[in-house]
Amino acid sequence: MTATLTVLRFEIVRTSRSRRYLIFAFGFPALFHLVFSRAGGSAAARYRPIGLPWPSHFMVSMMAYGVLSGSMNAGGIRLAADRASGWTRHLRNIPLSAVSYVVGKMTLGVLLTLPVMAVVSLLAIVDGHVTLSFLSWLAVMGALLLGSLPFAVLGVLLGYLMTADTGAPITGGILFVLADFGGLFQPVASMPAGLRTLAELTPTFHLAGLGWWALGGRTDVGPHLLALALDLVGFALLAVWRMRVDEARAGA
Repeated sequence: MTATLTVLRFEIVRTSRSRRYLIFAFGFPALFHLVFSRAGGSAAARYRPIGLPWPSHFMVSMMAYGVLSGSMNAGGIRLAADRASGWTRHLRNIPLSAVSYVVGKMTLGVLLTLPVMAVVSLLAIVDGHVTLSFLSWLAVMGALLLGSLPFAVLGVLLGYLMTADTGAPITGGILFVLADFGGLFQPVASMPAGLRTLAELTPTFHLAGLGWWALGGRTDVGPHLLALALDLVGFALLAVWRMRVDEARAGA
């Protein structure tokens, strides 16, 4: 337990000093919020099916994008780089099991979403004139934090599938696809029927759905929780399988 906490603290410090992580996790959600929130303001009436005005709706979307970006970059790109540099092999010499290391990476991905969500929500309040009570803010943060678990596991899975060279472009591509098709850049209700059906199958839609529900949007929380729970189990099984394959290759 002590070794796990020590490595976790080290990983938090190391990741927070990475320029690439800061750009992906903080820069892009903030930039997208500034650009798209203003562009979509005149069409707020279209976004009322779930009962939320556009600024609040999009704030949750960009907080969800920050969760997606922060958790996947913390686990995926970092883990791929650690495997390439031999850092994961070095960790076998200390009292830290592979499972504890993976759990630490997942915890890192979840924890690092908190400052990202805080920055995006503060930007929405100051620049987007979103009115948000402290309790509502806590509810949205808590809901999205819960919803970040599958993406933290997905980051670990990608870290075992990617190499250090392919980590950034693959992660960036997956981020964009999940965000775009998941309805984070535009409301799902405004999409054509086929794309709407596709969006409702993505984990990002259900992640944002938790936030919209916590903010008072008219959406059923049950399907969002069920979908994210299934994603969590599926990603976890695949991540454990890839971890065991990687461990077997390293020990051969």
